[in-house]
Amino acid sequence: LVQGLYSKEALELVRDHVMSIIGEWDHLDREFPLQVSTFQAGQVYAISALFGYSLRRADMRFRLDRLAGLAEPRSLAHYIAGFGRDEAWGSAPIESREAEETLELQVSTLFGDVVELQKELLDALDLAAAGDGSGSSSGIVARHGDVAVNSAAAAANADVAARLRGAVAAGEVASVRLTVSNLRRLALEGCAFGHLLGATEADLDSTLGLTPASHTSPVALLGGEAEHVPKFSTFLMFEKAAG
Repeated sequence: LVQGLYSKEALELVRDHVMSIIGEWDHLDREFPLQVSTFQAGQVYAISALFGYSLRRADMRFRLDRLAGLAEPRSLAHYIAGFGRDEAWGSAPIESREAEETLELQVSTLFGDVVELQKELLDALDLAAAGDGSGSSSGIVARHGDVAVNSAAAAANADVAARLRGAVAAGEVASVRLTVSNLRRLALEGCAFGHLLGATEADLDSTLGLTPASHTSPVALLGGEAEHVPKFSTFLMFEKAAG
């Protein structure tokens, strides 16, 4: 999943991404089971695909800038950290509608209807009625990075996490059982798919000319609101399966 696909520096960021997802369980046996809502599993894959897609573009820009003498010979991580908001989003969104549709097809084939999965989860947690992140998947994930999380928000996340664990246990939402190893592989496969999607998109656009992206893809539901996609993680919501 990683051999020959990424540069050495990009590979370090892929590892950091995967650890941000499985970090809480990294000390456990790789075959330790986790019971996860299907929406969450899809969210991990979609966020990882978006990460891989964006990382490829940022890495290419870094190497070009360094060759042109426009970037200091520092790490890719430092280079990306120095992006302003506009620069960051210039590397983040999917550029073509064809690539959006490809990612939509991949996610729906693996996990089912994104919109229905989100609706099922929100209904089970009564989030739309409660107003705590109502109507958006951003209400059921934890923000990190430069998004401040105060004690009240942390408490709300903990409450929603507990309610989700109960919904999964009661069978109120579709769920899958993954081992820690499976979860790691899911994130890695998502990253690889996004990276290869970006490379294929670039090749085809140079010869065929692709359609500009709509930026309204339902896959965005799995990554949270568009402005927060690079800042999201989902690990607070997983439920460890008993036995």
